[in-house]
Amino acid sequence: AMAGAVLQNIADTVESPELALLPNAITNNLPATWDELIDDIADLLPGPLSPLPTMIPAPDAGDRWVEEVKRDILNAKNGRRDSQWAWRWAIAHARNLIYVETPLFGSTAVGLGEHEINLIEQLKQRLTEVKNLRLILALPKRIPFGPGYESIAQRFYLARNEAIAELQASAPKRVIAYHPMGFPGRPEVIRGTLAVVDDVWALLGSSSLSRRGLTFDGSTDLAFMDSTLREGVGDNIRKMRKNIMARALGLTATADGETATTNMVRLHQPTQAFELFREILERGGDGLIEPIWPGIPVDDLPALGKNIADPDGRGLIL
Repeated sequence: AMAGAVLQNIADTVESPELALLPNAITNNLPATWDELIDDIADLLPGPLSPLPTMIPAPDAGDRWVEEVKRDILNAKNGRRDSQWAWRWAIAHARNLIYVETPLFGSTAVGLGEHEINLIEQLKQRLTEVKNLRLILALPKRIPFGPGYESIAQRFYLARNEAIAELQASAPKRVIAYHPMGFPGRPEVIRGTLAVVDDVWALLGSSSLSRRGLTFDGSTDLAFMDSTLREGVGDNIRKMRKNIMARALGLTATADGETATTNMVRLHQPTQAFELFREILERGGDGLIEPIWPGIPVDDLPALGKNIADPDGRGLIL
């Protein structure tokens, strides 16, 4: 069994933008119940809507509608950054292995907002504090922006290179990044995020580990934990992580009743799983994974400015 939560990431003024125009004096003092709301607006209701107070099947249903309206107004005015907070918690508790697949990877903040958190800095800090912690990053070779957006993609090559370099400098030999291969000779395209921390916590969804991916691009994720524990970790989450790694390395998952191969046994233990990936990557990837490609030279393709390529939904700011 799993216990999880649905996470939303919404830029402000994007969802129900007309609600964002409401003054704070109103939105900060909205009533909590349907009866109170009706009392507040009864004089404003036109004739066709005058029966509205009697159309709610039960008071509790009306109260729930009021809560949903209040939530929509807050979303419109402030946006939502659910995944950012989930990531912060998971990183702060990581002890052995963080495995991440994500399409965009780079700084998640520029230091100008009260709700900004730079998860790259959080990762660096945790890697420095916990000497046994390791990080595996599976990133697409080509940043998945469509034709005509090459200069935006270039911005994220630069952001990715910078973030990986900072992390590897903070924890030498404990951070690896690679490109997974799809068909032979063809890099795999990654369009969503999958993360596993210590085989206890996992996140799956359409966000990306980047500033725009957690704040500007609307997305929905699922963060979950496994209530079936074995050896102190989530049994099902560990199986999921092992199967994902096995696919990347061309290994066949062990069927029930079969004896696991040596490399499948190594995937069972987080530290050994990391070392297996590192060994394969150091000898070129065996045609299964590739070292990080830095992107097109900037002299050949200039990168679009951060304020356009990597916004956070609160205006065009650097």
